[in-house]
Amino acid sequence: MGVKCDIIVRNTHFVVTPRTKRINKVISMFNANLITYKLIYSPQIRRMKSVEDRKFYYTVGRSTHYSIHLLTTFISRALGAGYKRHDFNVSYDTKYTPAILEAELRDGYSDREHQPVYIDKIHSTNPITLVDLQTGKGKTYISMRVTTDLRAPTGIVVLSRYIDKWISDVEELTTVEAGKIYVVKGIDSMVKLLASDVQYDFVIFSLSTLRNYIKNCDEGKYQNPVKPEEVFKKLGLGIMLCDEVHQSFHAGYMCALRLNPAKLISLSATLDTLDPGIRAMYNTLYPKEARCGALVKFDPHPIVVAVNHRVNNPNRINCAGPRGYNHSLFEQSVFKNRFYRDTYLGIILKYVHKGYLKRKRVGDKLLILVQTVKMASLITGYLRSKLSGVVVNRYIEEDPYENILEADITVSTNMSAGTALDIPNLITVIQCVSMGSLQANVQALGRLRKINGIDVTYYYLYSSNLKDQKRLHLIRKGVIGKLAKEYRYEEYGCIG
Repeated sequence: MGVKCDIIVRNTHFVVTPRTKRINKVISMFNANLITYKLIYSPQIRRMKSVEDRKFYYTVGRSTHYSIHLLTTFISRALGAGYKRHDFNVSYDTKYTPAILEAELRDGYSDREHQPVYIDKIHSTNPITLVDLQTGKGKTYISMRVTTDLRAPTGIVVLSRYIDKWISDVEELTTVEAGKIYVVKGIDSMVKLLASDVQYDFVIFSLSTLRNYIKNCDEGKYQNPVKPEEVFKKLGLGIMLCDEVHQSFHAGYMCALRLNPAKLISLSATLDTLDPGIRAMYNTLYPKEARCGALVKFDPHPIVVAVNHRVNNPNRINCAGPRGYNHSLFEQSVFKNRFYRDTYLGIILKYVHKGYLKRKRVGDKLLILVQTVKMASLITGYLRSKLSGVVVNRYIEEDPYENILEADITVSTNMSAGTALDIPNLITVIQCVSMGSLQANVQALGRLRKINGIDVTYYYLYSSNLKDQKRLHLIRKGVIGKLAKEYRYEEYGCIG
C-alpha cells in the first residue's frame, strides 16, 4: 500500500511527516500526552480551572518534532494502531565531523575524588546526558573537562544573565585564546556569526536569541537561512552544553527539538519538581538512562533557620494573585505602609548583624534575596545608610557582574542570583521570598558551599499569620529541611 509516514532521525530529536491523513490520528493522540496544563482563576465560574500551558513537541508545516527518547514509544504506538514497520520510511541525519577544539584544560586543574565517575558516564552516554549534581561539586569543571577531552568546539546555551559568568569560567578553566569565544546575544549577532567562516572554540548563545532565530526561520524572515538543524554543523560545533536546564526548561526543550548537535550535555542541580506534568516532560528529554546523578553521597552542610515574623494586621497585606500567592504583591504592600516597611527592614538588619557581621572573616560574603528590583534597591540603600566600612551592592540582570565580586553584601533577586552564580566565601544567605518551587528553594540554598571552619547559614523569612506564607513555609521545610545539616526556628515578633 506504500509508505504512510516519513521519519528523519537526528541526534537529539526525530521528525515525523505524514503521507496520509489517517496517520494524523496516531500523531494527534501521541501529541496529547506531550501537553502540560496549569490552574488559573476564572472570574466567570469563580474557581480555578485547568488550561493548556505548554506543548512539548514542535510542529513546522506538516512535520512534527519529538525528543529522540520518544522514538521507540512513537513506533510502538503506531504498531499498536495497526501500522506495520514497512509503513515508515526512516532516514538518518546524525553524523557530521565538527572542527577541532584548540583550547585545553589549564594546568593546575585536576579531578576531585568524586568527579571521574561523572566524566566517564558523560563519555559513555549518548547523544544526551544530564549531569544532575549537587551545587558546589563542580558541574562546570566536569563539562569543560569533557569538552577538552573530546576536542570538540562547544556551543554553550544559557540565559543571558549567565553569559558573563560563563565567559569567566571558560577563560579560567581552559587555555582558550583571545578572540576564540563568540557571544550570541541578539539576532544581529546570530546572523553575523552564521555569515562568517571564522571557527570559534566556544560560542555562548543566549537561549532567547536561539529561540528567536528558530522562530524567524520558521516564519520565513530570512533569505536562504542556515536551517536550525544545520546550525551546529555550519559552526563546526560538536557539543551543545546547556546550563541550569530547569530554568526556561520549555525553551531549552524546544531548541533540542530543532538543533542537531553531535552531543548534548545538560547541567542542573535540581531537575526535579512537585508538578507531575512537568516531571513527565523532564523524563521525555532526560530519561533515567540519560541521567548522570546520585553517583556520590549527598553532603548536607548548611544550617537552615526559619524566621517567623507575625504581621499585626494581616488584612492589610495583599499577596493573593490570580494564580495564587504572589510575593511581588506582598512587597508592594510592605512599601505602601511606612510602619511595615521600617520594621521589615529592621528584620533584615538584625540578621545582617547576627548572621553575618558577627561571624564574618576577611573576604566573607552575604547574599540577600528578594522578589522585586524595587525592594532590592530599597534594601541596598537602607543597608548602606546603616553600615559603615561594608560594601553593599545591588545585583540584577542590568547591573555589572563585578557588583557581586566587589561586594561584602549583595542584594539581589532569585532570578538574578538565586541560581547558577557562585559567590566565593559566601557564608550567609537571607531569603526574603516565600516560594513553593522545589527547584527555586534548592537552588537558593545551593548558593552556600561548604567552607571549612565556619557554619554557612541560610535564613528564610515568613509570616505564620499570612496563610499562604505559612503554607509555603511547610512546603520548603519538606524540601530543604532534609538538605540541611541543622534546621531550626526563630521568632522575630510582630511587624507593623
